[in-house]
Amino acid sequence: MRARTTIFLKTLILGLLIPGLVFSQQNKLDLAEKYLILGQADSAKMLLQALSTDAKSAEDIRQACLLALAEARTNGLTEANERIKAAENAQQQLLSNNTLLRAEIMTVASELELLQGNTERAIENCAEAESHLSQLKLDRSLLAANVLTNKGLAYWSTGAVEQALEYFNQALRIRQEQSVTWREVLVASSQNNLGLVYLADEPMKALGYYETALAAYQNALGEFHPLCAIAHTNIALANLQAKDSKAAIANSQKALDIRLRTLGNKHPNTGFSYISLAQIYQQENDYSAAEANYLRAQNIYKSVYPTQHPEMTNLYNSMAGFEFKRGNIKNALKHTYSAEKANERPSEPEEEKTPVLYFNNFSLLTTYLYRAKILVAQYENKTLKLNDLKEALLYTNLADSLLVKIRFSRSNKADQLALGLLAKDIYEVATAVCLLIADNVPQTKKYQKMAFYYAERSKAAVLLAAIAETQAKSFAGIPEDVLGQERELKSSIAILEKKLNEKHSKDLENQLKEELFRRNRSYESFVKKLEKDYPDYYDLKYNIQTVSAEEVQAILPPGKGLVSYFFNNTKKRVYVFLITQKGFKVRDVPIREGCELALAGIRNALEYQAVEIFSKSSSMLYKLLIEPLGNIKTIKHLVFVPEGRLGTIPFETFVKKPFKKANDVRYLIESHAISYTFSATLFVKENLTNAPQSPAKSKALLFAPIVFKSAKNADASYKRMADLPATEQEIKEIKALLDKNQIEAQLLTQENAQEAAFKAQDLQKFDYLHLATHGLVNESRPELSQVFMAANTSPHEDGHLYAAEIYNLKLQARLVSLSACQTGLGKIAQGEGIIGLTRAFLYAGAQRVLVSLWSVADESTARLMIAFYGYLLSGNNEAEALQKAKIDMLNFYRSKGSEGLDAFYWSPFIVVGR
Repeated sequence: MRARTTIFLKTLILGLLIPGLVFSQQNKLDLAEKYLILGQADSAKMLLQALSTDAKSAEDIRQACLLALAEARTNGLTEANERIKAAENAQQQLLSNNTLLRAEIMTVASELELLQGNTERAIENCAEAESHLSQLKLDRSLLAANVLTNKGLAYWSTGAVEQALEYFNQALRIRQEQSVTWREVLVASSQNNLGLVYLADEPMKALGYYETALAAYQNALGEFHPLCAIAHTNIALANLQAKDSKAAIANSQKALDIRLRTLGNKHPNTGFSYISLAQIYQQENDYSAAEANYLRAQNIYKSVYPTQHPEMTNLYNSMAGFEFKRGNIKNALKHTYSAEKANERPSEPEEEKTPVLYFNNFSLLTTYLYRAKILVAQYENKTLKLNDLKEALLYTNLADSLLVKIRFSRSNKADQLALGLLAKDIYEVATAVCLLIADNVPQTKKYQKMAFYYAERSKAAVLLAAIAETQAKSFAGIPEDVLGQERELKSSIAILEKKLNEKHSKDLENQLKEELFRRNRSYESFVKKLEKDYPDYYDLKYNIQTVSAEEVQAILPPGKGLVSYFFNNTKKRVYVFLITQKGFKVRDVPIREGCELALAGIRNALEYQAVEIFSKSSSMLYKLLIEPLGNIKTIKHLVFVPEGRLGTIPFETFVKKPFKKANDVRYLIESHAISYTFSATLFVKENLTNAPQSPAKSKALLFAPIVFKSAKNADASYKRMADLPATEQEIKEIKALLDKNQIEAQLLTQENAQEAAFKAQDLQKFDYLHLATHGLVNESRPELSQVFMAANTSPHEDGHLYAAEIYNLKLQARLVSLSACQTGLGKIAQGEGIIGLTRAFLYAGAQRVLVSLWSVADESTARLMIAFYGYLLSGNNEAEALQKAKIDMLNFYRSKGSEGLDAFYWSPFIVVGR
């Protein structure tokens, strides 16, 4: 649960969030503002309290805002709330037309909400402030940068780091433009915030931002300023993430020394320094030092915070994790209840007491997950009471419900994907608990099927939500012109992302980023309005039901089985689920040492023709993944739902027993047709909504640029790629097969196979799309994975069809064939599978996608593709047709007496989909 290492940072950063408001030139107010910018809220408070606080003018109201900030940052939240409400009332009564003043008040109010953990209210306040500033054409002002920062922090505190990144970057760009006193400090504040975004996954990148901020603070303020303590603390957390405990302790101790010297031993920031030290010692298993520092922090927090406060929640969650790690189950469980109680938001006088409202759902999620894990540990190590397991299941259920709520609150797909790691943790516990209960109650099947349900909950949630959203638009009565506006917005965003992938001057790059930021905000507003104006769309969009084992059984014909895998990394087990029309079984299999190496070994051995390594790797994976299925002779078609890196290997190459000679091997493909899907829910959904089409009414588009390196207008990327002469014969022979079956086929080849020509087609009319070309996968930024079209001559296209653009296509294809290199690969996202071209085409509307897992010569690819279409058009389904085509190639190599691993040539092509 990585949130635990970052969640406290907001207290440290909030002291820099709202400097630079537009105040009068009175010296004392200017000085108070300076104190607030420099994180010296105590000095600002003392100065402002000496002034009159009667709200008679705009200047008086601004003074009240400054005092509210000072009070909030010195733990006087009650006083700050009362003061900002009074300021708001005064503005409405005396100066209701002063929208700038209103924007300033809302900006301050957003910080107060953040300090109290009310992120939704903070975002609402920021949105109002943004609207006023936009009307006043002040969206490049320093105040606008502060609003953007607050909004970014609100998103960050709920784990929406990608969305936070956009706001932080925009705030940084605006602050860098300013020519104001303490600009260097304000820019450093933005750099600190950017570090937050990268801390969990890219600690070295975060470290770069933090060290830059520290240097700026030291240069402007000296070595022992409280802001330097913030930077040292953040550096320590980055050190901790990077496993450099020595540096982490040194920086954390430096921060503590500064705070003790400048803030004293009763300040919450001093308390946080003790927490960061505790976490470092906890990671080093120095439990005595960790406990001492947690207790110091607890004493400080109790003296400055009320019982119900988000920072108290974070403290107790951290202490629960600490006690759990060192095996003190009783104390760990107690801390989770303290965390939940601290997270309860006190009711307003006009609010009902029930249901309970919480400051932060993300923190509550952490609490529930810890509690479930602790209850399981209590069962296994102490009580063996079934009630402990049932209670643990209750809390994983609550965590699941919260996770859904959090996921749907995020508009950024990258942030939705990032939840996969936390989701994996939740469903790992839930699945294990169900199987433990199944072993101890008469209703074994009931809990085994519940285990399948939770395992399935962890798979492809974001993809399913995206597809549900697309289908919701079809059934919600949204006018075509409105959908056209959305397509235009999404297309413009994709084009900007595409341009940003190219090399530009710094100025042009910043312009593109600015425009992308504006477009993303416009799209967010568009979606919110769509949800409000079309309630049916909203209901359909968020009504995603995970299928049960019975629902899978209902759509499976005889001879077909679905096999789903779920890895429990904590227990080093894999749960193997097999569902057929009349059967359901689950096996709990230990993961043997060396299996991880076997996953890499099977691919490398095929490429380098290492027979012994392949034999060992393939048979080991067969034992782990196929043998638990038992007797599967009657199952002719296996549909696999892989997890993680399993999606990068072809199960077709698994062998039951090790072998010494390659021509003696018998592969899994020889006895079973094989296909893949991202989740059982997607499999059922596609089978229910997409009926097989009649070949007699089908149309096909065959697309082959053929020439790359020697093409006219070829840019540097094309010159690095080989021409594909065999693809010309490939699509001609496929066309002949289509013609024979009375399927109308359109060919686009050579210079006609351009991106503009492809997009100009009415792609919904084609049942078959065959793209014989080069592909390129970008694992770090999967939206930039691409299919190469012919070298570009269009002023509006560049010849690179990116995944981000594919998402915006409208397809109804029975099959998209990507006869290109490595098109089946991409970024492996926890819980989502592979993010790349396959996923993009499925989202765009394709029922099935034929892709490649590695690069193969175009001659052997052409041979396989021609055979595949021959069998497909003879009445076989895609999995059967591909099986027969692969066996033909396999037999061809065997007939030649080949002693090599011929699977290298036929196995990389797989079918994903129904």
